[in-house]
Amino acid sequence: MRRFYFAAPLLLSAFGVLTMAHAAPPMPASDSEDVSECILLNQEDVPAGIAFSFNNTCDTPVRCDFSWALRCDADEATGAEARLTSYHFSLQAGHSRTYIADTAACGDDGWSLGEDIWNCIEH
Repeated sequence: MRRFYFAAPLLLSAFGVLTMAHAAPPMPASDSEDVSECILLNQEDVPAGIAFSFNNTCDTPVRCDFSWALRCDADEATGAEARLTSYHFSLQAGHSRTYIADTAACGDDGWSLGEDIWNCIEH
């Protein structure tokens, strides 16, 4: 099984934005403080796919958007569209939350994750 990791640069993104194409719309602009430096995002391979864990090290609660697109290697041949997933969540100071990018839909085919973005603002 081939695996492609387009999500890895998420860890390096200072503002949490990897790419905006075909992604969920960002949260509306507000006067809220930029909290990108105190939200830690870790990813880990798990049997079901990839686990993305958000850890709020800020002194305040935050509201976040997170989305990605799963593509199976067979999608191009079958004309299937990417499987888009998005979450909108709040995270209290000092708390964490994990989401799984489940790759079971691809069966034994290879897969890739892309179009992944995250954005958090003070809540």
